[in-house]
Amino acid sequence: MNQLLRQIQHAVKLGNVRISDHALSRMLERHIDVLDAVNGVEHAKLLEDYSTTRHEPRILVVQTEIDGRAINVVWEFAADDGDAVMVTVFHPE
Repeated sequence: MNQLLRQIQHAVKLGNVRISDHALSRMLERHIDVLDAVNGVEHAKLLEDYSTTRHEPRILVVQTEIDGRAINVVWEFAADDGDAVMVTVFHPE
């Protein structure tokens, strides 16, 4: 498993989570439950690792909502405070 994904999962487990304004807007717009998006990271599967192209390491994962629908989530790890930051969320096409 990807180390960055493990760090993000651990931060979420500890409750160290921030959700960007952009991600909140997208969840409202797309009718995605916040708790599904946050808690779904526990069983997330890595799609892309952007850690070498960004200041803060980011990954794109696929997760599952409680109703079984897939959602893609971009997570960032804020190394300065150990928070997992949800950047955006969307349903894959």
